[in-house]
Amino acid sequence: MAYPAYQEEDAGPDVFYHDNLLLRLAEHGFNGIWVRGAFRKFAKVSAFPEFGDTADAILGELRRLCQRAARCGIEVFLYLNEPMGMSADDPFWQAHPEVRGSSSRFKPMVHLCTSTPQVKEYLRESTRYVFSQVPELAGVVLITASEFPSHCYCHAHRPDDEAEQQKLIAEGTLCPRCLPRTPQEIIGEIVTLICDGAKSVKPAAEVISWNWSWGAYEPDPQRGVLERLPADAIVMGDFERGQPTEACGFAYTNDEYSLKVVGPSPRFTGVADFQRERHMPVYARIQLGTTHENPDIPYLPTPQKIAEKYHALRDSGVTGTMTCWNFGNMLSLATEIAGEFTWDPQPEVGEGLRRLAVCNFGPAAADDVVAGWELLSRAHDAFPSSIPVMYNGPLSRGPAFLFVFDRINHKFPNSWLLDAETEGDLLDWATPFGPEKVAECFRSEGEKGAAAITLLERALTITEGADRERLAREVGVAKFHLIQTTSAANVVEFLLARNAMYDAPDPKQKRAHLDRMEALCRAELENAAAALLLLDADPRLGWHGEAYGYMIDRKLVEEKLAGLEVILGERIPAERLRV
Repeated sequence: MAYPAYQEEDAGPDVFYHDNLLLRLAEHGFNGIWVRGAFRKFAKVSAFPEFGDTADAILGELRRLCQRAARCGIEVFLYLNEPMGMSADDPFWQAHPEVRGSSSRFKPMVHLCTSTPQVKEYLRESTRYVFSQVPELAGVVLITASEFPSHCYCHAHRPDDEAEQQKLIAEGTLCPRCLPRTPQEIIGEIVTLICDGAKSVKPAAEVISWNWSWGAYEPDPQRGVLERLPADAIVMGDFERGQPTEACGFAYTNDEYSLKVVGPSPRFTGVADFQRERHMPVYARIQLGTTHENPDIPYLPTPQKIAEKYHALRDSGVTGTMTCWNFGNMLSLATEIAGEFTWDPQPEVGEGLRRLAVCNFGPAAADDVVAGWELLSRAHDAFPSSIPVMYNGPLSRGPAFLFVFDRINHKFPNSWLLDAETEGDLLDWATPFGPEKVAECFRSEGEKGAAAITLLERALTITEGADRERLAREVGVAKFHLIQTTSAANVVEFLLARNAMYDAPDPKQKRAHLDRMEALCRAELENAAAALLLLDADPRLGWHGEAYGYMIDRKLVEEKLAGLEVILGERIPAERLRV
């Protein structure tokens, strides 16, 4: 099944923002939104006349969106990952073989070669066309490494060894036209071409070059890329990527969006210093609602972390932020907190959070609510936020993740896709921590967060009416998050005990491991069952905004509970008899 966000068609007119959403964004202090763009859909250009057959309809809707957003004081930006590659069997390549670049490692995609004059003109002319048709656009945000296959170095390096170069050229994964050039040159050229196209129509347009994954090309802060950007391009730096951190005493480097890690990272500081040298604004890339730390909830319940991050943004001289991706974008308590801490003068953390607690839940409950938030925020310090753990670990399926009794030697499902096969028992994703440490980290967050729930539930008893309803929803988010972390710990510990049981040479040892497996199954029965009422009460829970579907729902949890009953009632007793 194709991943929807990799299809440029999702940028079409049917997904634009509703007026109610625009109003709520303005209420929470936001003054900009972004829409994904694809030049082949949005622009009519001379270089490739077959493109742009839906441009009139799309740009008409985009123009209306800009006009509607302007009524709320909100500007519209396009996010671009150009020049977007195409499938190897696309008829385009037969018509334009001269612009065919290297083959992507994400087969069967092929890159558009930016070392050709046609592709260069395509980038400049497309941008000019879009801004000429929709002059209300505020600007563009550009990813130029990683993500969708685009230019010939988007996912590749140029090796120094000539023999290796020729081997890759023969394989088709290195472009001979781009060989004399560096990725840094190509990125600088793409940004310059798009910048020229936009500013030829609208000189005030913001061209924001995001440093996502430039670390693949050179060490932080990637001065080789920065120095090749046009002087009037704004650089937006990832605020937390590249930040040394730790989880339960294990030191590592964070390399993803994070609410656990406040920032700024040394990588971001290097970008900010470069911007100040050029007398340009400093923009930061964060993900505010939730991240791959837990993508199945409307926001990560760590309010103190959000407030602290906004203090750190101010102290870093940041004047603009992009705060969501294709998930983590629900309006929620998190965006309300952002609105509270965006304005100058900025309140102190405790003062601002208490003001919000009073506003939402009443003065009597405010102190307990803020204290509970503090405990949740500190509990999240234990989270093991490596990319393998977040992208392939069990947390996103949590109370729906099946326990596997037999050794099936299957990898875990992707935590960010609605994979058809969701059973897995290999623990190779637990790097760099190892499965035992990962389980310890998840267990720690679940246990430390329990004290926060006690405070929040006490606050519930002294609220009433709409205050009580609002607080109950937020307590549900926190409970669900902790159920997920506890499930993740139970899954890993069950598989460790299962593997030890199968490997143990002595029957007594096997029985001890079976006892541990049974205890974990019983604990997970209770833990997962507690998710059911929360799911029934709040349709936001279990929804994965990037996968665009429910990773956890009542049906999936009930299947998990039935599987646990089979393990407890049949598989473990049978194994005890056998040993």
